[in-house]
Amino acid sequence: MHIVDASREDEFEASFATLSQLQVAAVVVANDPFFTAHRDQLVALAARHAIPAIYSQREFPDAGGLLSYGTHIPDLYRQVGLYAGKSLKGEKPAESQ
Repeated sequence: MHIVDASREDEFEASFATLSQLQVAAVVVANDPFFTAHRDQLVALAARHAIPAIYSQREFPDAGGLLSYGTHIPDLYRQVGLYAGKSLKGEKPAESQ
């Protein structure tokens, strides 16, 4: 296992070049607002270097990435709204499904 750090946008290219030189089998992009804000660039670099990448948010595959394993945020907010609505109507949380 290799850990490559990129805390600035201008470090992405070098990080992916390093991963490519190491001939990694795949990369896991950490769940971080910074990475989410640069998802198009990260997806493009993974494709250009032919490195399969797994992301934590569905927005990455929507932008062309391979796959994600995390929660779909809009669905999460929808579920929260449904449960809050049930509670406001008097349903007990233990009865909510």
